[in-house]
Parts: sequence; structure tokens; C-alpha cells
Amino acid sequence: MEEEEIDAAEMIEEAESLEQKVYKQKVETLWKRKLELETSRSNKRQRGKETDRQESNSEESTSDSESDSDENFAVDWRAQHL
Repeated sequence: MEEEEIDAAEMIEEAESLEQKVYKQKVETLWKRKLELETSRSNKRQRGKETDRQESNSEESTSDSESDSDENFAVDWRAQHL
């Protein structure tokens, strides 16, 4: 009777040990996935910031050139009527 109890306890312990290993593997997989997602999100944010900077720089240069051309046009318009 005692041997059966010992064998049953050993089998339960083995099953629990295997279950714990599976859970540990799942946790490690989830940690890796979390790190990958955080890395990809931060990379996307950095790319977005760089794109925003480039767009704002191009808008500034475009608006500068547009205002210059507007000023030139306005000066040319005035000159034509004199």
C-alpha cells in the first residue's frame, strides 16, 4: 500500500514538473514576444518622428519658396502696371 502511494506521489510530481516546464517555456516565449513588440513599436515611433521632421522641414522650405514666388509675383504684378 505504501509503495503504491509512493509511486502515485512520484507520478504526480513528475506530471507537475513537466507542467511547470511547459509553463516556463510559455512565459519565456511571451517575454521574447513582448520584447520584440516593444522594439518594433519603438522603431516605428522613431521612424514616424523622423518622417514628421522631414515633412516639417520640407513644408518649411516649400512654404519659404512659395512665399518668395508670391512676393516675386506681387512685385512683378506691380511693375507691369506702372
